[in-house]
Amino acid sequence: MRLLLVLAISLFLVACGERPAEEASAIPWVSYPQAMEQAKQRGLPAMLLFTQRGCRFCYYMEEVTLKDPKVLSLLREAFVPVKVEAEGHRDLLLRFRVFVFPTIWFYSSEGDLIGPVTGYRPPQEFAKILEYISSGAYKTKSFEEFMGG
Repeated sequence: MRLLLVLAISLFLVACGERPAEEASAIPWVSYPQAMEQAKQRGLPAMLLFTQRGCRFCYYMEEVTLKDPKVLSLLREAFVPVKVEAEGHRDLLLRFRVFVFPTIWFYSSEGDLIGPVTGYRPPQEFAKILEYISSGAYKTKSFEEFMGG
């Protein structure tokens, strides 16, 4: 009987514990229509990630770059992130002229297109792109100027 009580309490404590690391560090993806509304309400730019099943570089982008602590922090704090799977979203692919995967489009909080980034980007480079967009530097400087070049 005592063993059952200990097991029950242990199970309860495990169930009430912290979320798994993967879940706790997940990007809070939202749908495209929600993103435009949230971006406006929160005053944050939106990031639209277009991916395709079976795309090796999309896999690297999601499993390496987007799981980097700095990139993850920037996305969670300074962006409204949207993930668009190519399958079933032909209308968005045509609207954004997505022909290469991954492709990432950025929108301002006012709903204006900022620009695209195509192909895989390593974490350090992508973090700089996110800083460029989130700081608003894109309004007055080229990316090269922002990087000091």
